Amino acid sequence: MTRHSIRRQLALIFIGLMTGVILLCWCINTLFLEEYYISSKTKILYDAYGSIRLAAGSDTYGTREFKEKLDDICSMYNITIYVMDAGSQLKYASLNGGLELEIQLFGYILGIFPPSLKVVDQGEDYVIQRIRQEGEEYLEMYGRLMSGISFIMRTPVESIRESANVANRFFAYVGAAGTMAGGIIIWCVSKKITDPIRKLNEISEQMVHLHFEAKYAGKGQNEIDLLGENINKLSASLERSISELKTANNELQKDIEKREQIDEMRKEFLANVSHELKTPIALIQGYAEGLAESVNDDPEGRAFYCEVITDEASKMNAMVQKLL
Repeated sequence: MTRHSIRRQLALIFIGLMTGVILLCWCINTLFLEEYYISSKTKILYDAYGSIRLAAGSDTYGTREFKEKLDDICSMYNITIYVMDAGSQLKYASLNGGLELEIQLFGYILGIFPPSLKVVDQGEDYVIQRIRQEGEEYLEMYGRLMSGISFIMRTPVESIRESANVANRFFAYVGAAGTMAGGIIIWCVSKKITDPIRKLNEISEQMVHLHFEAKYAGKGQNEIDLLGENINKLSASLERSISELKTANNELQKDIEKREQIDEMRKEFLANVSHELKTPIALIQGYAEGLAESVNDDPEGRAFYCEVITDEASKMNAMVQKLL
């Protein structure tokens, strides 16, 4: 597998994206999850406050439904509640330490506030604050209604913080496991994508060396399969064209060889003709010069010279007739 293979790049991109998303979510959780939990706890305090106020308006503190509702809120959301009437008589105390808040409520009624108060919200008859006592931090809501009913509710912020930390750790573990599992899955799944591409690459390399036997055998309808079909068509077309070119080249080679043979015959023919013509021409020229210089003055000698010239001229004429 090459260093820059598509399969490797797909796996790295997917793992990088998953890691980035998980890190972003982890950072968001770390920065804002605790505040979100506190906001959710504040909403639950508002719900409990609404139940107490409704009971105060209808004087239903002694009903079973009121106690069951507050018991459910306390058990589900780890909230401690203490409620008393205008005569400082207990109306409700949760089982998870509600009675311990009695002194705290009297302290607020008498105006004695613990240190490190941070008011979160404040209404006409309630205050929501974050308070630290004995090294523990709490989200607390207390107040006194128009009917004289006083109440106090609190939930430990440390449990919220610990829940946020546990959620962040769990998210980190799940994210790491999910990234590894996703990387393995994308590595396996990407093989279905990269194998056809690798096959097409092998076919194209063989086509470069003019080998057209290999064909793409994909049967799908995606883009890669359509590309494979087009490469098969291109391969067949090139094979046919090259075969035609080879045939034409063989014919051309035969024509060239034939032309060369004809050229050799022409040269041989010209050489033979030149040789055959050279002899009578030389004789004619020689005897003609002899006559011109009166080498032989007697009539018989001149007649012989003329006869030779005539005979050689006849031979040349016969040769020319054969050539034509």
